[in-house]
Amino acid sequence: MQIILNEIIRIAKSIYLSEDELVKIQKKYKFSTADIALLKGVNITIENIIEPRMSYVLAEDDFVEEIIGCKPDKKYAVACVSLGGVIDELSNVYLKAKEVMIPTIIDDICMEIMAKAYSIMAGDISKRYGLWVKSYMFPGDQIPLFSSKNIISYLKEENVSCNDLYILNPIKSVAMFMELTGTECEKGHLKVCDSCSNTKCIYRNT
Repeated sequence: MQIILNEIIRIAKSIYLSEDELVKIQKKYKFSTADIALLKGVNITIENIIEPRMSYVLAEDDFVEEIIGCKPDKKYAVACVSLGGVIDELSNVYLKAKEVMIPTIIDDICMEIMAKAYSIMAGDISKRYGLWVKSYMFPGDQIPLFSSKNIISYLKEENVSCNDLYILNPIKSVAMFMELTGTECEKGHLKVCDSCSNTKCIYRNT
């Protein structure tokens, strides 16, 4: 397959969680069985307002070197995922009312939607370029925190911005590097938590 650097791929696609996935969220984040109806209700609200947008590009070596500090001997894509600003506004409404549980549910559901977005991008990369995601690299973890701003600029993002503290807006947005390989993974693309060194993260899939 022909590999084209600097070809920015943008994906806008609806992402939904099934009832089975909501049950898994209930167990994973230790909600009570009585909370499943609330989870379903919040999920329906999120489905109606969420605006998932994904973008990625196969990065040039010079840009990768600028971030990792050495000449790369692997292929990388840089990517951004955002769920839109309306979801932030919804969380703020409940937080201002000193309602904590629903914003927590929103965060948990959005984490799972983000993970599905990573899968969508990984699938698109393998279909388009015949490459597979070997690892995810996040600013402040495997790559420097300042790289958030570099990635947003490199992708020419119009819907996501990064301030001087390297905080993305909308808040439900993530910038990342993806290490790529020409060898198909046995279990599909790597799970995002397998790449992260934060073993104490409350969202971690163990």
